[in-house]
Order: sequence, then C-alpha cells, then structure tokens
Amino acid sequence: MSSEKKKKTKSNGNGNGEGGRGEAKKRKEEEEEETFYDILGVRKTEQLSEKTLERAYKKAALKYHPDRPGGNAEKFLKCTKAFETLKDANLRSIYDKYGEKGLEPGFVPPQEQQPFSFGGGGGGSFGGFQDQQRWAEQQRQQRQERYARRKFGFDAGGGQAKPGFGMDEAMRMFKEHFGDMDFGSEFGSANKRGRRNANGAPMPPDSSEGDRVFEFRCSLEELYHGCTKQLLVPATVGVQEERVDVDVKPGWKSGTKLTYFGRGAPAKDGKRGNLVLICKQEPHDIFRRSEKGNDLEFDVRLPVSRALCGFRATVKFLDGKKFEFDTREVSTPGKTYVVKGKGMPDQHNPTIIGDCVIRVTEVIFPKSLADNQRAELKRAFNGIDIEGL
Repeated sequence: MSSEKKKKTKSNGNGNGEGGRGEAKKRKEEEEEETFYDILGVRKTEQLSEKTLERAYKKAALKYHPDRPGGNAEKFLKCTKAFETLKDANLRSIYDKYGEKGLEPGFVPPQEQQPFSFGGGGGGSFGGFQDQQRWAEQQRQQRQERYARRKFGFDAGGGQAKPGFGMDEAMRMFKEHFGDMDFGSEFGSANKRGRRNANGAPMPPDSSEGDRVFEFRCSLEELYHGCTKQLLVPATVGVQEERVDVDVKPGWKSGTKLTYFGRGAPAKDGKRGNLVLICKQEPHDIFRRSEKGNDLEFDVRLPVSRALCGFRATVKFLDGKKFEFDTREVSTPGKTYVVKGKGMPDQHNPTIIGDCVIRVTEVIFPKSLADNQRAELKRAFNGIDIEGL
C-alpha cells in the first residue's frame, strides 16, 4: 500500500509531468466552458431584466475594455456579445438551446438539417391535418430563430453569410450604452487607442469629438404606426444623464438620424458637440424590410405537396389584423408573390403604402414514399413533359 501511494504521489506531484499537464488541460476546459451567464456574473435561473443585465455588463465591460491597461479584448468581446444575446428573448432562447455556436454565421439547427417528413397520412396523402399543424409550428419557430440570428451575421440569403459579431460592433454597442469614456484619465494611464466613433473605429482628436451618439430601438410595429419614445441618454464626460422624447414618424427606416445641435459634450476648443440619436429596427419574427422602397418581405418554405398544388397563407399583419394569400400556381424556390398594400408607409408621405413580397425560399421533399404513393404520383404525372429529361 505504501509503495502504491508513493508512486501515485510521484506521478502527480511534478507540475511538468502528467499531473501538471492535467491541471493545464483542466484550466483550459474551464475557460472554454465559461458561459455568457458566467462572464456577466449572473445566474441562468434569474428573471433577468434588461436593467440587471446592463449593470452586470457595465461592470464586466469596464473590467475587460481593451483601452484599459490590463484589459482583455477577447473577454470584452464575449461579455458584450453575452449582454446583447441575453437581453433579447429570441437570442437567449437560441443560446440556451444550442450554445454560442447557435449565434454564429452559417449555423443550421439539427431540425433544419432533417426536413419534416410528410407521408404519414392515410389514403396515399402527403400528411394529415396534424402533420400540417406540426409542420407550420416548426416553420414558425425556425423562422423566428433565423431572423433573430441575423443580428450576429447569420446568412441572410443567397448563400453568403454576413460578417460575424466583431470588435467594431462590440465597441459601438459599448458606446451606445455608456457614451465615450477616457480610459486614460479614469485608470491613470494614457489611452493607447484614442476615441472612437459610433462604429467603434478610431476618431481623429479634432473631428467632432464632443458629439454624443446614442442608438435607440423600435419594433417594426412602432415604425409602421409611429410612436413616442422616451429615451434615457447616458452621461458622458461633461454632460449629465438626459431624458429625450422622440416622436417616431410612420415609415421611418432603420438608420434614421436626429441631430440636436449643441447638446453634446464639450470639445477641446470649448464648444459643445451635438447629440445624435439613431433609430434602429428590431428584427421581426415574420417580416423584414426591403433594402429599397417601402415593401415588406416574407419567406416561406413549402412541402412539395403545397409547392405543386398551391398553398394558402394566413398572416398576422403589423396592424394586428390578418390577411390571406391564396395561389394555385406551382411554386419553385425563388418565386415571389406580391400582396398589394401590405407594406410600410412612406416616411415622407404616409398615404403611399408599399407591398408585401412573399418569397419561396425552399421546397421540402418527404424523406420516403410508400409504394401506393409512388404509384399515384406516377399516374398523376404521366404525360407531363419535364424539360431536360
């Protein structure tokens, strides 16, 4: 017994041996397992309000900010991403289900890798009413996740992913919440990076250094109807916290700017900069705005039965009312249908209304067919010429 104990002590007592390597591996695994909740110092079981998360984020971001001596750019990026994820219910749900990889460009959830199987219904049909209900619910959840994931650069269509969540975005979000901070004076050393603009890029010391840029968010419904937003613009050097009421006009687009001259921070020349408020639209579960004009776009993925025989869609619009769309045309990926008058009002002339563009993005085929279904399909397509065959 004593020799075995001695042997065990010898093998684990040397930091350069197997014990040392094991401890290093353990530390690495612990670092890799640090969750968004861990880095913000909050518990997953908590009812996390945005104010609680913002306090936790400020503490972590100030600790790890790369402009602070001894800061950690990687942890600053992660705590910013953690805050932006956990304060958004849809993004938090994605993170809780799939982890951080679920927010990355190109991530495809397991349920989308395995298309829904139609063909469980009797009589050779492509599925009964319950199949259709389950399929519709699955589509709704997947669509909600896709739109939420775009915030972190998820593929927006066309097979090309947008750039992921990076340092410029993290710097911009930090400034959005806490304004400009002179880390040189706050922490007792020179600011190596200098001031940054709203996008996180370095600012020349003589270019609008007193400007305060603050982004506020609106839902698509708020931009459709118009609303009044009561904003709390955080304090910055030389300027106290300020409440600002903004009248959001129907039809405003993401990126609309309001400039309040002389309400920024004092610059080196003694003059005050401007307060710049920027409207940003929250992702919508169903609709997205077209890049040009006032149209709304809406993606659908169809089972092959609906793609061939036509489909009907009942959609809840931004005014709370439902509208129906019905077609008997054969739908192929990329095909679009237009519903007139179901878009956004023009921000300059609210009487001008855009349209809703329904886009077929994918046709889903069943994983297998029964013999009787295969025979019925052959009879149904007998005599139909298929181009290229």
